[in-house]
Amino acid sequence: MKAFYRIGTLLVWLMCATVTYGLIWSRHLDLFPSWPGWMARLAYHITQLNPADTGTMEELTFTYMALVSFINVSLLTLIGWLVWRSSRRLAIGFRKPR
Repeated sequence: MKAFYRIGTLLVWLMCATVTYGLIWSRHLDLFPSWPGWMARLAYHITQLNPADTGTMEELTFTYMALVSFINVSLLTLIGWLVWRSSRRLAIGFRKPR
């Protein structure tokens, strides 16, 4: 049950943080880094997988922003988790011996 709770919490965090990141990014484009062209091509290929897709620029932009937001949030979450985990290990190593 603990593993289910952790995975569920991680998924909810990634979804909420991705949406928040995407919303802030869409309003402040100049504050965020740009990705290379292969990311835009990947977003284009993803939008072409749906046969009902009309291929509008809005759908392509949404897919690109969602993809980049998810990757950035996932990387930041992984870095934060690794820092938190290493700081806990350092704190355990500095305990006074009994």
